[in-house]
Amino acid sequence: MKSKKLPKVSNIVAFLQAKGWELVGKNDLYYIFNPPADIGFLTKFQYFVPNNERFSDYEKVSEMIVSGLSDLYELDYQSFYSALCQKDAQMEQFLLNSNELLAQHA
Repeated sequence: MKSKKLPKVSNIVAFLQAKGWELVGKNDLYYIFNPPADIGFLTKFQYFVPNNERFSDYEKVSEMIVSGLSDLYELDYQSFYSALCQKDAQMEQFLLNSNELLAQHA
């Protein structure tokens, strides 16, 4: 049976950093990010991204991450999910395209 492609941790991290999220820590399980100031969360907020794709619940957690970020940045879930599963060069192209789309909606 073919296994389902999952978003790459490196692509999730690259996306967050490209959007201005600050990597403030890392522990045995997670990368920890603070959001950019322009998002405007009313309370202190940190975003936890698993640092290993082999964790038993990685599929579930990565799907929640993709869902949350696609809502936050108004991206098509399927396209975003697919981009996060790709090789780094393909992810870079997605970042360029998504930045252009976001600029058009601003």
